[in-house]
Amino acid sequence: MSEPTIDFQSLPDEYQQVIRLAQSMLTNSESISRQDLCELAFNDYRNAGKGWANAILTLPMKRISDFYFAKSPKERNSPVLFEKNRLDETVPAVLDEIPIPKYARK
Repeated sequence: MSEPTIDFQSLPDEYQQVIRLAQSMLTNSESISRQDLCELAFNDYRNAGKGWANAILTLPMKRISDFYFAKSPKERNSPVLFEKNRLDETVPAVLDEIPIPKYARK
């Protein structure tokens, strides 16, 4: 059975823009390594800055959901390491189908 598909061109412009933005954010996130960020921060510091570098960590929803589903409820209540990124305990709270005892939905 194949995945349902849609014709991208038939979507309203606003949806197309959101999809392009999400794809751009994911591509950018995957292209910047932790080492790159460290070097950017160091260069900022050398140039009389505060030594900061920023990036958006963008993760595919399926991968992150699968990761949290594999964790026990107790493990979901603590920060975790996902692909070398430390994720705060609040991250799974925004995932609809992942139960987190500490942040029980009413």
